[in-house]
Amino acid sequence: LALESQQAKVAEKVKQVTVNVQQGNSQGSGVIISEDGYVLTAAHVAGKPNLDATVVMSNGRRYRAKTLGMNRNVDAGLL
Repeated sequence: LALESQQAKVAEKVKQVTVNVQQGNSQGSGVIISEDGYVLTAAHVAGKPNLDATVVMSNGRRYRAKTLGMNRNVDAGLL
């Protein structure tokens, strides 16, 4: 029971920082990695720098974002 309780707490925290990222025809998940809103996602989702994107929170709130770049070698992108 203690393990289930701990898993529920972790799941709630993860839910708060996991987002949907939409950029052009690409979309995927991302994780908010800083208090000022940087989002880590896959390279193919972020694409080139300075593209418009939308970040959708688990509660449905939407935020405009800009892509900052990607590294295909590690499949990482930043918004």
